Amino acid sequence: ADTVLVALEASARACAALGSVRALLRGATAAPGEQGVLVTRFDPRRVSHREALQTLREQWGEHLIPYTLHEDENIARALARAMCVGSLAPHA
Repeated sequence: ADTVLVALEASARACAALGSVRALLRGATAAPGEQGVLVTRFDPRRVSHREALQTLREQWGEHLIPYTLHEDENIARALARAMCVGSLAPHA
């Protein structure tokens, strides 16, 4: 791969995975400048998610993409109905 993106949820488990994720990235063919980490399932209302995001920022530094993918209940609802989230909840 030319570019590698690792998606980690905002959790203590993701923070604890630092060593294994770094080992995975060391084995990747993409140059270090073409590797990044993205935080997903982030809910800013949850203290544990905010704390995990801060820890991940400290762990990954510039490799952490500055944007997070927020948790949206409409995604799970759409999957349960076999629908596109845009059709079920256009505002999501």
